[in-house]
Amino acid sequence: MNSHVVLSGVAALILACQVHATVIIDQPVDGSLPGIYSDFEGQRVADDFTLTQRTRLDSVAWAGFYGAGVTIATPVAFVFQLFNDDGAVLGVPVDPFFEAVTASADAVEIGTTTHAGASTPLYAYFASLPTLILEAGDYWLRIAEADSRTPHIGANQWLWARSTVSSLEVHATGIAWTQRSGNPALILNGSPLSAVPEPSSIALLGVALAGLSARRRRAGQ
Repeated sequence: MNSHVVLSGVAALILACQVHATVIIDQPVDGSLPGIYSDFEGQRVADDFTLTQRTRLDSVAWAGFYGAGVTIATPVAFVFQLFNDDGAVLGVPVDPFFEAVTASADAVEIGTTTHAGASTPLYAYFASLPTLILEAGDYWLRIAEADSRTPHIGANQWLWARSTVSSLEVHATGIAWTQRSGNPALILNGSPLSAVPEPSSIALLGVALAGLSARRRRAGQ
């Protein structure tokens, strides 16, 4: 089965459920490429995205697999972490993260891939996100497997599959973030929102409404 097509199909299903959703990141999976260890206990991978206006994050689809042919019963627990972008350093998030969400996701087998010379199932995942509203700007998203039933040390850990879209991501083992080539398989959707009025605009609106009310009172006298 073509894993590129399957993850794109998952994205189409997401959009069908969210009429007003906008695709923020669209990076379909390429099951022929090596994955990236992404574990909540230390192995870290994050991918950047830009919002041009205030947006509510709605849902995310991604893909991955376990080393050494490990399988796990669905659903699987994952942690999602959001980072601000460090504008002073190109391509690096501000650490620590400012928001973290843990959610369970069903694992849908979409084919197989090869890791360390062994065949292993390749999974697609989907999760609806709780209310996460971000202002316009640059951000980073990290997804890490956080299920207590799976190993988090050694070759059996979960790996975030890579995408057909190749540019830059950041990766960290420990503390420091470093740039690496290749993007993780990820489709992120959100809903654009109206901008929040500035305090001065709210004050002006209040003055206008007060003036209109006084005018109506005078007219009624």
